[in-house]
Amino acid sequence: MPTLSTVSRFLPSWSTVVVGFILNYALKTSNTTVHAQWLRRAFFTLLWLNWRSLPFIWHIGTSASYLSRQGSVSLRLGLNPRPVLADLFGQIPLLHLRLRLYGIDKVFAIAKDPFDTKVITRGTATWDASDWNMHLSNSSYAKACDVARFKWLCDVVSSNSGLEKDEEDIWSPLAQTAFYFHREIPIFASYEIDVHVVAWDDKWLYYVCRFTTPPKNKKTSSERTLNCVSLCRSCFKMRGSRLSIPPARVLSISGVGPDRSNWNRAMGLREKGKGKAWLKYGGELAAMKAGKLGMNHVLVGEEGWDQDGMQAFEERRKEGLKVVERFGDVKGWESL
Repeated sequence: MPTLSTVSRFLPSWSTVVVGFILNYALKTSNTTVHAQWLRRAFFTLLWLNWRSLPFIWHIGTSASYLSRQGSVSLRLGLNPRPVLADLFGQIPLLHLRLRLYGIDKVFAIAKDPFDTKVITRGTATWDASDWNMHLSNSSYAKACDVARFKWLCDVVSSNSGLEKDEEDIWSPLAQTAFYFHREIPIFASYEIDVHVVAWDDKWLYYVCRFTTPPKNKKTSSERTLNCVSLCRSCFKMRGSRLSIPPARVLSISGVGPDRSNWNRAMGLREKGKGKAWLKYGGELAAMKAGKLGMNHVLVGEEGWDQDGMQAFEERRKEGLKVVERFGDVKGWESL
């Protein structure tokens, strides 16, 4: 006999119900023949089953995380949040409430361990994202990872993303992704993507996206099922420049660290308008160590700028690097 959780998988989400009402109203016509009515219903059903794959839906989904964080970033930096965001997403009042209830350290990644800071994204194996075997399609994992990684960036390092004119204007291009499919996600099943950092070096940030589904019987087990692990590698660039900014610098100026010292320094740098210069100094320092800058290049910085405040995580970072070294060598693939 099917369990309640199995039956609930096939119930449409609230967003799908809303889209159904909108499409039904938009396609509603009068004085049509029976043949035209059946064509309209078939067209409506096709749109309804695949609405998440329609043009611009993916862009709206990913941009929602970005835009809804703008107000929170402004509050984090002590700036005035853009009022349009409160109208579009209602995030500002909710954020004020969260800040009042939990405090700034709980809401943001300030004074947190980068390895233990996990960002959860929830999804569903919808009709348009599944294959002929009635499982989440392999290609859909990459699409879902885009949204999950973007949410991680917004939640952890969004204060450097150039949302205000005085910010550091950092962006993060993806360089490589590998997937290990452990167990299929059945169609209409809900899943979670847990994104967290594994390691970093002077250029690359390595993090994983873990796809999990709830246990079939919650009464006998509370452990979630691991369905897929995706290992990703990306870097940080300053807009208008090819210079790579070390991930440790980006995490540090975002407030991540063993205590509030990184956050206090970041606020001090921003008050003086030197946040961007501090990041650039770190990028040039790493490039000089790698021999990518001439020996005559002069670093422009201040006393103490050689330190990024992430030394407390050095042992765990090196342990993670031992794992990501097996990421896969793609040298020579261009000529295949």
